[in-house]
Amino acid sequence: MAHSKVMLKKEMTVVLVGMTGEGKSATGNTLLTCDTGHQVFKSAFQAASVTKICQNSCTEIHGASLCIIDTPGSSTRVWRKTR
Repeated sequence: MAHSKVMLKKEMTVVLVGMTGEGKSATGNTLLTCDTGHQVFKSAFQAASVTKICQNSCTEIHGASLCIIDTPGSSTRVWRKTR
């Protein structure tokens, strides 16, 4: 019986997309700093948008590179303008 090798991705990029106030930045902070707990992306518990421009940050987890791209939230006002 032949043994197959499992190839693991060495790089992963996650783009955080969603409505304003849904916790995209907080999720990115959790993924990037689960062992240290410090904030990479500015985050606050509020309904108003904190992230104004796209930001990215990368870390290494178990030998693989993880890059997170945090995006500004989409609001209902913006969606209405584009329809």
